Amino acid sequence: MIKYAALFVIVALIVLSVFTFQFSKDSYKILPLENSDPAKVDLEKYNFQNWKEYHSPTEKFKVMLPTIPQQATENIKDPKTGENKNYDMYVSERLDGTIFMISLITFEKMPNHREAERLLGIMMDDMLRSNPSNKLDFKSFGIYHENPALDFAISNDNVNINAKTFMIGKTMYVLTRVSPSEQADPSEFNFFVNSFELSKQ
Repeated sequence: MIKYAALFVIVALIVLSVFTFQFSKDSYKILPLENSDPAKVDLEKYNFQNWKEYHSPTEKFKVMLPTIPQQATENIKDPKTGENKNYDMYVSERLDGTIFMISLITFEKMPNHREAERLLGIMMDDMLRSNPSNKLDFKSFGIYHENPALDFAISNDNVNINAKTFMIGKTMYVLTRVSPSEQADPSEFNFFVNSFELSKQ
C-alpha cells in the first residue's frame, strides 16, 4: 500500500542520523544475494574466525558480526493512518568501512501474504530511488521460513549493498551489507545471512 512508502524513507533517515557512515548518504545502494554454497566461503580470506555471535537484547535473533553493533530504536506514528511502527536497528562497522546492518520494522497489524510482498517491494524501490545513479542489479521474490522474502541488489560508482528482506508475522527484517565497490564479493554477505537465526518463540 502506498501509505507505507514513506516509512522506509524514515528508516533510512533514522539510520543516517544515528550512525555516521564513511559513505555519503547519496551513495547508499543495495546489492543482490547470490545463491552460493556457504561451504565454499574462504574463511582465511574473510577472517570469519574473528567474528562474534551476537544475541539481540530482545532475544528475537542471533547473528555473526565482525564487531559489536550499535543499536537504535524508534517508535514512529504514521501521520495519515495513526498506526504506530517500531524501528529497531543494529549496525556493525569494520575499519575498512564495510557495514552490516539488521533492521526490524514492526507494524501494528499483520499484513497478508500479498500485502507483505508489496511492502518488501516498496522498500526496495525507495532504496533504489534514494540516489539517481543507483541501478538495480538483481531482485528475486522467494520464501524464508514459509514467509514472503525479497533478495535484491543495487549499485552505483561508490558502494554496493547486498540485501535480504522478509516478513515474519508483523515484523519486517532487513539484512544488508554496505561495502565499497572494490569489495563487492558476495561471499561475505552470504556468510552473514546464513549465520542469522530467529529465536524460537
